[in-house]
Amino acid sequence: ALIETERKRLGRAAGKLKVAPVRNPCAHLQEQLIEHPATLIVSASLPADDKIETILSRALKDAPGELLIARLPSVEDAGATFNHAQVFIPVTKEEVPSAALLGWASRLAHHGAHVLLAGFLEVPRSLPSEAALPPDEQALETILSEAKAALHTLGVECETKIKRGRELSDELLRSCCGEKRRILLLSESQVELVPELGIRATSPLLICRSGRK
Repeated sequence: ALIETERKRLGRAAGKLKVAPVRNPCAHLQEQLIEHPATLIVSASLPADDKIETILSRALKDAPGELLIARLPSVEDAGATFNHAQVFIPVTKEEVPSAALLGWASRLAHHGAHVLLAGFLEVPRSLPSEAALPPDEQALETILSEAKAALHTLGVECETKIKRGRELSDELLRSCCGEKRRILLLSESQVELVPELGIRATSPLLICRSGRK
């Protein structure tokens, strides 16, 4: 569904499907990224083997431009996966969702998905789980409000909520397991925080890199 949406957006510029036998997939992918520094969609089924994980990790690290990697638990009925699903975007006070990430959320919403901006408020273990954290709460609410406004300008209405917890990594793992109608739209830094996502996820993962660091 993502590929079809992007092909329609690009029109004739999308080109034709090519299958290229290569000896070194990592090197070949990097050459393609350098030659075509634009949005790229890479699909790989979950869980992935070590070779696929290496290729995707290299792509996230070395890509010169915007990149989206789509990880699907199954390639069967991929179109139905995105129709009327919930696009779950984890948000923290440390990282503002990028324009590229929100752009992909917008495309999925126009394809029939519902967008949820899920703010995560990390509570130190030294404090009670319901302890007040006014500066952190305000910073997170501001980021959520700005991201919601940015989506609105793209023609998308979304839901926001704040969840309290101890570790973002634990929350990401809980969010991607057992939810068949949920799609996690993550930044590369969030994926680096929880490398086992590719092994344990049962929900589709969309990993967005905004561009050159």
